[in-house]
Amino acid sequence: MTHHPQYAFTLTAVVCAALTMTAAAAGFPEKPLRILTPFSAGSVTDMVARPLAAKLADAWGQPVVVDNRGGAGGSIAAEIVAKAAPDGYTLLIGANGPNAVNPSLIKNMPYDSQRAFAAITLTATNNLLLAVPMSMPVKSVPELIALAREGLDPAGGTPESFDIYFRAEVEKLGAVIRASGAKAE
Repeated sequence: MTHHPQYAFTLTAVVCAALTMTAAAAGFPEKPLRILTPFSAGSVTDMVARPLAAKLADAWGQPVVVDNRGGAGGSIAAEIVAKAAPDGYTLLIGANGPNAVNPSLIKNMPYDSQRAFAAITLTATNNLLLAVPMSMPVKSVPELIALAREGLDPAGGTPESFDIYFRAEVEKLGAVIRASGAKAE
């Protein structure tokens, strides 16, 4: 299945236009809005929130502030939004971590993601890639799993050194990709 992030952004723009027409009729917004992202500046959620905030601010004539509240796997931002007044002025760019993963991993979550949030639109899709350094002796996921099960370290060290080796190789791979000028879609 091919994903086209530009279509998700277009969908977001269309939804924003629809929200603008609906909100204008109701006199909303009458004050600045805040979009919380559950991760740091420069993260995927931040890269989605900033253009969205700019479009909403232009359409609504009110400031829309992006507030990055990283930490606790995204639960800090989610908790702030869950406990905010239900007036539409505090929004969350959702992510799997605070909305799906954390509730299954963290006992005593400070919010119930199924009751605290109402999804209003898809803002973006994201493609993920599993890659290994070219120097690793694997060409598929089954081969990678087999290598891990054997406990073999291609660098010839202990299993603990595998993590150090793998991180170094991934950084080399990243440098090659950046140097090539390749762009992710």
